Amino acid sequence: MTVASLQKYAFADNAIVSGGNAIASACYAIASACTAIASACYAIASACKN
Repeated sequence: MTVASLQKYAFADNAIVSGGNAIASACYAIASACTAIASACYAIASACKN
C-alpha cells in the first residue's frame, strides 16, 4: 500500500460516509414531515368526532 492508494481509499470512505449522512438527513426530514402530517390528521379526526 502506498500513501497515494491509502489516500484514495480514505477519500472513497469519506464520500460514502457523506452520502450516508445525506441519506440519513433526508430520511429524518421525511419522518419529521410524516409526524407533522399524522399530528394534523389526528387533530382533524378529533375535531370531526366533536
